[in-house]
Amino acid sequence: MRNGRIHGMFHNLMSTPLNIVATEALAKWIHPSLFGDLDPAQTIDEINRRFLSVPLKGIYLVDLK
Repeated sequence: MRNGRIHGMFHNLMSTPLNIVATEALAKWIHPSLFGDLDPAQTIDEINRRFLSVPLKGIYLVDLK
């Protein structure tokens, strides 16, 4: 919190095949200089487009600045 880095994640991302989205978000949050090019929201969009008949809608990740 001191550095202005506050993040939130829907806990079910970790216990489903969507854990790739959680892994991307955590990598980006912990090491932004190494993983700044990752885009978990884009990954959710691709999962929706390619794999889901009922797309995910809502907020699953949040960054408070």
